[in-house]
Amino acid sequence: MMSLSDLFKTQQYKETIETLKNENAELTNRNNELTQQANLKLTASQMKPAELNELIKKKQDELSSKKSELSNIVKTHESTLSKLTTEESNLRNEIN
Repeated sequence: MMSLSDLFKTQQYKETIETLKNENAELTNRNNELTQQANLKLTASQMKPAELNELIKKKQDELSSKKSELSNIVKTHESTLSKLTTEESNLRNEIN
């Protein structure tokens, strides 16, 4: 027959096992992340200069496209703001 202290120790062991399982899962996830990062670095270092230049050009083109999109959005908002300011001014003039 199990004593009260045996039951308590069993519960402690179960909690310890659960804690260690959680820590193991976290460490496994972190290890996977670090492995992926290392693989990306390795892949980049294995690329030939022409491939790297092509990748750089692609990213520069993407950046240029995003800058153009942003510029268009800013122009649209500036135009809208100008129209609203003009409308506000006209309404104020009508009120006075």
